[in-house]
Amino acid sequence: MAVDSLHIRSFGGDGIGNGARSCDNYLELRHYRDGQTRARVHMNASHQNGVYGGAGDWYANADAILPCESAEAVIVALKGISVNDTRAYSDEFAEQLTAALMVQLDMPEADPSPDEAA
Repeated sequence: MAVDSLHIRSFGGDGIGNGARSCDNYLELRHYRDGQTRARVHMNASHQNGVYGGAGDWYANADAILPCESAEAVIVALKGISVNDTRAYSDEFAEQLTAALMVQLDMPEADPSPDEAA
């Protein structure tokens, strides 16, 4: 399984003028030689004086998304995950994330409605 990291949140900044956002979160899926698949959120902070712990990388377990069968279910699961005491996901990236999951993992946008499931 080869899946690119998926950008799921961008935030922070220095608060001065139109300073660029200084933190980016990515959803990463990894397949290991022993057959396991694991998911994690990678937070990359690029500003050394940031209130999010300075520059560096933080990770949070995101295995809650693994049983999801639709992009909508992945988004719901991501909303329950935090990394470095901040939320992992922003709805600002819903369209981009949904499109990536549909293309890279051939995942439907939403679960079938009850009348479609029969």
